[in-house]
Amino acid sequence: MYNKKMCGIALEADGTARVVELTATLRAVNLSRAQTFPAGDVEPASGWGRALSRAREEGFYLDGCVMGLPDSMTYRKALTFPFRARRRIMQVLPSELDGEIPVPSDAVVADFLPGGSADGGAKGMAVACSRQTLLQVLDLPGEGSRIGGVQTLSVGLATACRAAGLSDGVAVLCSEGDILVVGMRSSRLEAVRRLATGGTGGGAADFIRDSITALAAEGDQVVLGCPEDLTAELESSLTQSGLTVRRFRNWHPMGGMDHAPEDVTPYMTAFGLALRALGRKESFSFDLRQGPFRPVTPLASMKAPLLRTAGVAVLALVLATASAVTGISRVKGDYERYSAQLTQEFRELFPDTRIVNEVAQVSEKLQQLDRRARDLAGFEGAGALHVLTRLSAAIPGEIQLKVEELSYDSSKLRLDGTISSFDAVDRLKGALEKEPLFSGVQLQNAKVGADASKVNFRLQMEIR
Repeated sequence: MYNKKMCGIALEADGTARVVELTATLRAVNLSRAQTFPAGDVEPASGWGRALSRAREEGFYLDGCVMGLPDSMTYRKALTFPFRARRRIMQVLPSELDGEIPVPSDAVVADFLPGGSADGGAKGMAVACSRQTLLQVLDLPGEGSRIGGVQTLSVGLATACRAAGLSDGVAVLCSEGDILVVGMRSSRLEAVRRLATGGTGGGAADFIRDSITALAAEGDQVVLGCPEDLTAELESSLTQSGLTVRRFRNWHPMGGMDHAPEDVTPYMTAFGLALRALGRKESFSFDLRQGPFRPVTPLASMKAPLLRTAGVAVLALVLATASAVTGISRVKGDYERYSAQLTQEFRELFPDTRIVNEVAQVSEKLQQLDRRARDLAGFEGAGALHVLTRLSAAIPGEIQLKVEELSYDSSKLRLDGTISSFDAVDRLKGALEKEPLFSGVQLQNAKVGADASKVNFRLQMEIR
């Protein structure tokens, strides 16, 4: 019988980790267990590391877990784009964040949560965190355990609310150091507000009331997860405003499950993250593992040029056989053309190799590549001429590209140029990603230039 077990881990700003383990069957999702691991008197990253070590000792299944970063460690910005395609949004997102967040865009990773449509385009919320923070989180599960995703606590809370049926309204969650407010509209995460209060003092009621008033419409539901005295203070005034007020303690998606804790309020964010780990439809397709941290499958992409050449070689052999059998001049011409293409491909791939028999040499190179695949994983550094040769070979011939500036050092290559369209930028980026010499290919900028028929762009990549 189908049975899948996954964890959601809420990493709080004080180093505490709250872990929820869910088990999914074909018919239902059940709560296996939920547990809090306090940090103690250590800085957050160390506290999270200790907490996850204890979670492993307790038998929690961490492989494929989804982590939730504190919103205090991220930057949020509402953005509007003149197009809706996610791929295009992700291409220009770093440049759109330049000057909008207090750190350089190349020091962070970011993802985009779409909201409603806007004049044929898309609006939504960009969320970014520092690369150093993300690296610390990616190291937490330990050797042999992969991470299924990195989100924020606000996204986890919004997922839990969607699972509980909150389509339009506001959810408030109070913790030891933060008050987190999320606004939902048409089942989308519309807004996030946060107050660091050290608990529930320092104007917490005013902040919550003002936030709810700004985000909620008449008839919306408001779900409160705060201490009883603060909840009672808010409930009266919110009800008078035409809002329906409920409490996480009495209204939550874990209520009908086995092993649910007596008070589920502190586990709402971790529950939403666990739903994402299971791939549930209520969860948001959001992951801070972008750019160089984006998961990639180690396929044989670096064999693509050789496989392409081998394909040409096979076709040339077929045409050669047909020419010998039929003696038709047209087939002979095709063979000569493919033979010339094979020779050209071979020279581009192996410029220092003397050509004797292209087909036999390609076969030998393929065998060598198979034998040395592991060695290639440790390849470091490349000469400038070699890099330029591989760059030239990787660029598709049909792309009309004008190089404005090319900057190269021992580890990085930056290409500034002009190209015919955004689709051409996509094809160029995809071609470079297939070249084994380059890794972490990033589109840092792409915009229409002074000539409306041209697109100016900047690509940056690492040299293996």
